[in-house]
Amino acid sequence: MRKLLTFTLTLAVSGIATLPVSALAAGLPRYSSVVDASDSQFTVSVRKLGETRYVTCELPAPVECGDAEEKQEPIWGSLQGTPYRNEAGTLQVTARQNGSGSVIFTAYEPDGTDWEKVREWSAVGGATRVMVFGNGQGFAAFMANGTVVRYGVGSAEPLSRSTYSASGSAMTISATGRYLAFYKPATASTKVRSYHVADLTTGKEVSWSEPVSYWDLVSEDNRVFSFATDDSKLVLRSDRDGWQRPYLVNLSAGLPATLSPTLVFSRGYAVPDFVFIDANRIAMVANREGATDWDLFTLNVSTLGIAKVADSVSYGAPLRRFGSYVSFAKATPGGVSATLYNVKSGSVTGIESLADVGLTPGDSLPAAKVVKNVPGAGGYSVWEPSTRPAGTPIVLWLHGGPYRQISSAGYHPFSSYGNLDWVVEQVRLSGAVVAKLDYPGSYGYGRSYAESLTGKVGVSDVAAVKSAMASLRATYGASAPVYLIGNSYGGYLAQKSLVELGSSVSGIYSISGVTDWESLIAPNPNGIFGVQFGGAPSDANRSLYQQAKLILKVGSVGSQKVYLAHGDADTSVPHSQTTLLDQLLKIEGKNVKTTIYRGEDHVFMKPQSIADLCKQAISLIGKSASGRCAL
Repeated sequence: MRKLLTFTLTLAVSGIATLPVSALAAGLPRYSSVVDASDSQFTVSVRKLGETRYVTCELPAPVECGDAEEKQEPIWGSLQGTPYRNEAGTLQVTARQNGSGSVIFTAYEPDGTDWEKVREWSAVGGATRVMVFGNGQGFAAFMANGTVVRYGVGSAEPLSRSTYSASGSAMTISATGRYLAFYKPATASTKVRSYHVADLTTGKEVSWSEPVSYWDLVSEDNRVFSFATDDSKLVLRSDRDGWQRPYLVNLSAGLPATLSPTLVFSRGYAVPDFVFIDANRIAMVANREGATDWDLFTLNVSTLGIAKVADSVSYGAPLRRFGSYVSFAKATPGGVSATLYNVKSGSVTGIESLADVGLTPGDSLPAAKVVKNVPGAGGYSVWEPSTRPAGTPIVLWLHGGPYRQISSAGYHPFSSYGNLDWVVEQVRLSGAVVAKLDYPGSYGYGRSYAESLTGKVGVSDVAAVKSAMASLRATYGASAPVYLIGNSYGGYLAQKSLVELGSSVSGIYSISGVTDWESLIAPNPNGIFGVQFGGAPSDANRSLYQQAKLILKVGSVGSQKVYLAHGDADTSVPHSQTTLLDQLLKIEGKNVKTTIYRGEDHVFMKPQSIADLCKQAISLIGKSASGRCAL
């Protein structure tokens, strides 16, 4: 084995320290979402790279908002004891131990912007969990002795007491506090997930289990359960039939003898988030009209009547139900913006139309000109430059994940990708055709496509790159140079495609990319990457690691440009992955340029780092960054 030599790498150091982040990051997208709410007010978080502002607004309509502040002011007041509250913000309960071994529960209801004490209870022992009813009329205390005691704000005595204990994820209590739902995700060893529903008045529980051969994708989205406002129904999310979709449990006659949820609709599309807005309707985020086309709908789970509320909705920000509203986030030209849907009037209002949120929107990002995404089969979207002379370069963007997705309607729902969207947009404006690919393993195309990468890392994904390159060249010129740019897993895919596809790839830019899977997975074989290979490296899966390996093929790289970038504080993919490839390429005398960014984690957070990524990306395709990349 050849000895690895030591080479000097380019170190990108922090730039202008005298300017605030907002001034340095002016062109980057702005993201906002509702982060706290009661039935009388709510708080919006406004984010732009490393800077955040908070805006508090008062309800009911007309909504009135205050000035943007650098510090979030709690809307729940400062109360003694550990606070618990329901999502709608109609009741807050505190729990505190006294000196005699009892726990004191105190309930508060909102009184304008203040909180009024309603009632106090005392119970012997300690409480491990308190859950406030969805309707705000009481709470359930899970006691350390294994009992569950339900209290109502209108009574000094408990509503019910039963013997019951529960542990799991996504614990959700019903509107009246009668029912509790929770979920136990599959693990690498069990490969079974289960859904549980309990009647807290009796302690009776029913459950529903299903096998999971891949990573448990139910755990990847925002909400697993939602109860109807009258406790007559429960909706849960499962992908047992191929898509993340809602399943219905009828509770109108009480807890059933067995838990047998029924699929609400059969059409194949994903529903990552939903919440009941009355006894029959849910508000739901879904890609019903296209794999990368996410919208907000209302769906009557009894009649299946459906209506679109808003388009270009973010699946990254969770839905919140409070007062007469459901909050969500919507793509706008300069970012992703908090928005209110009034469930009574049907009106939709952007928060940024009601208040000065303190941070400017980012540069406008247009929707894709061409979308070739097929449900269940991946695809790509294309953004064209203003002019396309002969030889116009093509840039193929490869997202990370792999369980992630491109955005065709503006900035990505995740701000980390939004900043990279801005970088790639500057590349387009410099004169390149930009395409973004959803390769096997990507989000939003159903479970089958997500699982199609398993055991095929470095094979099926490279085949998708090859196919996309051929399709793009058929449209934009057979001899058009094609450059691959990707982050994290996408960085690996750019590297692997280079060594497999040879001269058909004109150059690559790998940002925070993986180079050697064995050394990355061995310390943590139970993560999603380990699932792709069937666990830690062993004789049983050695062939899978071997087919994904690229370091033995770096000698096949020609004179193409190879740009590498990594943060030296990366806690997800160590920057040693990139320095390894840098050294191997330099031993072979290849055309490699590597930049290590000081203090940057897996997601870059410094404006000067984002600006430099932009300059490097434009340099990769042989264009001038003059007038571009300024933040």
